[in-house]
Amino acid sequence: MTQSQNSDRTWAESLESAARYFTHTVGGAFRFAVTSDELVQRRFNAELQQVLRGKETPVQIHDWSKASPPDMYPAEQLRRLKAARPDTKGIICIGLERAMRESPEMLTLLNFAREALSDVGVPILFWISFRTLPLMSRFAIDLYNQRIGANLYFEHDAESADADGSAMRFIAHETVAANQDLRPLEARLKLLEKQFDELKKIQSPEKMANDIVLELLKVYVQIPGMSRMVQSLMDEYGMLIDLEKPGRCFDMATIYEYLGDVQKAEQHYHQALKQYRILVEQNPQAWLRDLALTLNNLANLQWNQNDYDSAEKGYREALDIRRDLAASNSQKCLPDVAATLNNLAKLQWSRNDYDSAEKGYREALDIRQKLAASNPQKYLPDVATTLNNLAVLQWSQNNYDLAENGYLEALGVYKALAASNPQIYLPEVAMTLNNLAALQQTRKGYDLAEKGYNEALCLYRELAESNSQTYLPDVALTLSNMGLLYQTGLPDREKSLACAQEALSILLPLKERLPKTRESFERAKQVVENWGLDPDEFIANLNISQPETPANGTSSAEHE
Repeated sequence: MTQSQNSDRTWAESLESAARYFTHTVGGAFRFAVTSDELVQRRFNAELQQVLRGKETPVQIHDWSKASPPDMYPAEQLRRLKAARPDTKGIICIGLERAMRESPEMLTLLNFAREALSDVGVPILFWISFRTLPLMSRFAIDLYNQRIGANLYFEHDAESADADGSAMRFIAHETVAANQDLRPLEARLKLLEKQFDELKKIQSPEKMANDIVLELLKVYVQIPGMSRMVQSLMDEYGMLIDLEKPGRCFDMATIYEYLGDVQKAEQHYHQALKQYRILVEQNPQAWLRDLALTLNNLANLQWNQNDYDSAEKGYREALDIRRDLAASNSQKCLPDVAATLNNLAKLQWSRNDYDSAEKGYREALDIRQKLAASNPQKYLPDVATTLNNLAVLQWSQNNYDLAENGYLEALGVYKALAASNPQIYLPEVAMTLNNLAALQQTRKGYDLAEKGYNEALCLYRELAESNSQTYLPDVALTLSNMGLLYQTGLPDREKSLACAQEALSILLPLKERLPKTRESFERAKQVVENWGLDPDEFIANLNISQPETPANGTSSAEHE
């Protein structure tokens, strides 16, 4: 295939081709992707990693320009990466042009190292620019001639890539097929997309928005990594959705929350709440459950914005309604009771009302363990969530043994769940590892803490590759914890300041918009000060790019 022919390949086809390269290639192999737009490269890598994670084919990204030490031979760099992540099934190599500026002989080194690179034992995808492409035939011809398959060419920019949404659809279907918990969505997703394509030709945009698009959005927000698709549909159809019905207001609130637009999410929750209260007066049996769900989710939103009084009031009203409903229909409504108990207990813990929080967690845990006994697949994740939250509380009360046992039990459950559904449960594994490591650090188990933090950080970095908006704050949280570990537990000034520097670079643009990130920011800042440096001067010298405000990335009936 010639370059001109290959450049016509759609974004979705390139994505599928690259995924097939990693999943079907055995042993060492080389392939090349060509673009001069780094944003295209980043976006393609993120989407490719998401698809491959669902196929249980984890790939790692290696930046040639960040080798440490800088003069390390290319094959040794990849060998060390593979040794650090033995589960790696492939490597994506970036930063070649930056590395060539520091080491002009880089292409020659790669060419001489081709056999050693192949011996790493996994397929490798090299990103190069159109400027570097002709240099391959001069300085790395042997390496280039050993490539498998045609090059992937990207001549469009990041904004125009996948203009028809076909790649995002491909990712959605691959993600659903790979995750057991999402498979019930598969048939509905296919049906709605088919209806969307057929009816778009004949129906008005207003009718499309209310008959098809909203239902499609409700499916997409349940699939990790679909924020770009959701935003695209909202840009085109969002203003056309009729909000006369409370259910539509609620759905729009969850969509805005998924996209990180807190103000609009709260506005639509309040609008739904007002309409549900009117309907409850007319027919309480039909509408009380919807009213309680809206109260619960609005309270989650308020709590995340540190509006604790409003959140607690909402949780308590939702809990009273759900207890009344469970009295006559326990099988259907007890899970709702446990969810609000858990949410209220988290809020009480954050307000230092430990006795009330522990009582709530234990009641929620008792309900969930009984539910999991008869339906483990559905309720074990909730058991793990409550175990983790209870462990946080026990730690704050200095009950270290109980807390550590709770974290370990929760971690075991999450790891088992992540084995079959990594995209859903790897974030929970990372969160629990971070919490457990922080506890071990407090107990002076510094080596265990370092191991846990590193494992959590690797997972968060991997997750942030495909969803930076959601997981970069978690990367920064773990880094701030590690900065403190390398200051007080395992003293290493260079490592400590490097962790603090990266954490501050991530958090500085976010701390005003995301109040929950401020604690991590202050922790990293304190690390800098403890090393005798001026934190304000240190921050002023950071090279910071402005990331987007993180979105939630998921949306469900209950947020825990």
